[in-house]
Amino acid sequence: MRTFLVLILVVLTLTFFGQDTIYFNRIGDEVNSIELAQKYDVIIRDSTDINKVLSRTYLISGQIISEGYYKPYSKKIKQEKWKEWYELGQLRTEKNYKNGIVNGELLTYWENGQTKRRDFYEDGVLKNGKVWNEKGRKVKYYDYIISPEFQGGISNLYKYLQSNVRYPQASKSSGIEGRVVVNFVVEKDGTISNARVVVSVNNELDAEALRVVNKMPKWIPGLIDGKIVRVGFTLPIKFSLN
Repeated sequence: MRTFLVLILVVLTLTFFGQDTIYFNRIGDEVNSIELAQKYDVIIRDSTDINKVLSRTYLISGQIISEGYYKPYSKKIKQEKWKEWYELGQLRTEKNYKNGIVNGELLTYWENGQTKRRDFYEDGVLKNGKVWNEKGRKVKYYDYIISPEFQGGISNLYKYLQSNVRYPQASKSSGIEGRVVVNFVVEKDGTISNARVVVSVNNELDAEALRVVNKMPKWIPGLIDGKIVRVGFTLPIKFSLN
């Protein structure tokens, strides 16, 4: 009996403090096999803190592209220092987090190793920052993150929705109201892709929300550290009879 109990404890320990591998496709959705994946996460549980894990993300080639701690992992709250690498292995970014918020120094580097940016944050608020070009010369400061934007700004986005959303007749007749939340990706060229409903009302209102999102004109794409990137965006669309 004692041997049996010891074996159980050993199995539980290996399971609890072991590591997991999670695969993701191009748009960041979890997939079940390496054949469908573009990258994967290796999650290593901390042996002294059940809420803390070390997360390492790799390309399928095996090149590491990010590393850092979550606590708690269930809520994916970033803590302490996080690092990111270019695809060829050069260090790209060093950030410090406190309870999911950037806190402290944020450093980025050009691919030649030259420092690109040195920002300092206090609880997510930028206090000061400097940026340099690839030759090490200081240049005019620009924000680390610039979100994608509908042409003409948020006011034009509201005007677009007001002009293009058509209340489906069946839902209107039944007095059905609600807010459909749509997630989509703003591609590097400003086009919209991968639109999907993340908060549903009913099939009819969901379909109308997706129709309107998918026909949107090109956005101004987002930037991270001056580079155009694909950015996920979440948009609530309210259906109201008032």
